[in-house]
Amino acid sequence: RTALRNAHQDSGETLRRRTALRNAHQGKVRMHPYFAISWRFYSGGLLLQPMASLNKFIDRFTQWVTDTVPQVVPKKIVQRLCWAILGLILANAYGYFFLTADSFLEQMLDLNREKNIPTAFSALLLLICAVLLRQIYRAKQGDEFFSYWRGLSIIFFGMTIDECLIIHEHVGEVIDMFIRYKGIFYYSWLIPGILFVLAFTFVYLRFIAHLPPATRRRFVIAGVVYLAGAVGMEMISGYYVSHYGYSNRELRAILNGIEEVIEMLGAVYFIRALLLYLQTDVYRQSCFNRPDQVV
Repeated sequence: RTALRNAHQDSGETLRRRTALRNAHQGKVRMHPYFAISWRFYSGGLLLQPMASLNKFIDRFTQWVTDTVPQVVPKKIVQRLCWAILGLILANAYGYFFLTADSFLEQMLDLNREKNIPTAFSALLLLICAVLLRQIYRAKQGDEFFSYWRGLSIIFFGMTIDECLIIHEHVGEVIDMFIRYKGIFYYSWLIPGILFVLAFTFVYLRFIAHLPPATRRRFVIAGVVYLAGAVGMEMISGYYVSHYGYSNRELRAILNGIEEVIEMLGAVYFIRALLLYLQTDVYRQSCFNRPDQVV
């Protein structure tokens, strides 16, 4: 009897607690446990804090760009970046001829691999483009083509992430699960990539036409050079691999190396074009007005 009485009292206490909790949470939407955990993860700042830190870093970097760009000489920036590219080429050659194949250092210096030093440099170039574009669209707020500059900045941020995580190759793997192409489309990510380029060209045609003639010429040259490496050389490599396989390691290394170098040169030229546009158009009313530095 004593045990039953205690059990009854415990059940009554549990019922009262449940009733109190129900009354306290009246009017609130009940969540599935998965969504409840996700909401705690989000509202607790575990997701917001890294995003806020990243946004703060980008804001500070953009402010640094605002203070620095008027004083830089685009020609010197391009020269230093080209020297860095030459250094990567020499390091790649050294790793290919003098280091053990597939060793850690050789993989870190190999232009044909991902997630190494050349990849980090390529991602840095794209990130610089994205930040410069962000600076332009912030200065162009209220302009008719403000949204186009903002869209370009977002695209280059996405390209930076893709360069680090090789998302395009994962997209190609998904396509290969359904259909396998040969020839120039052996790397099947090229199909959605080319469609994106065509859609981008159609949407941005009016924006490109409104640019000053010198800026328009530089933007077009930079885009053509970059696409020649990212798409053109990828097609050539895909055609070779689909017909002759992976036996000739030296030729594949040359083709992939040329592809990466052309992409880097296109990004460097675009950085030059953005710097010149910032100095001659965006900052025209600022204290920087020295045509002798626009080279």
